[in-house]
Amino acid sequence: MKTVIHKYLMPVLNHTEITFLPEGCTILHVDVDPNDKLCLWALIDLAAPLKTVEIMNVGTGIEHPPLDNWTFLGTVVQGPWVNHLFIKGFTND
Repeated sequence: MKTVIHKYLMPVLNHTEITFLPEGCTILHVDVDPNDKLCLWALIDLAAPLKTVEIMNVGTGIEHPPLDNWTFLGTVVQGPWVNHLFIKGFTND
């Protein structure tokens, strides 16, 4: 098993995206990178099969769908925006 820390770009504010994460990965952190891009860092096994997950980025004060079945990942301040990231279809193994 060869593991690495990989960076994934996150959806823009007030959007939901479907992405693929390796099964069994561990989400380490969400923040902005040096280029001010909202990202998620995860410890992954390069040989693991990919799993479909949904990631939602909700801004403070913005209406959003019900958060049942969503897991909170973290809050990131990005300039004047405050991003609250949620994930569905994932458990941090």
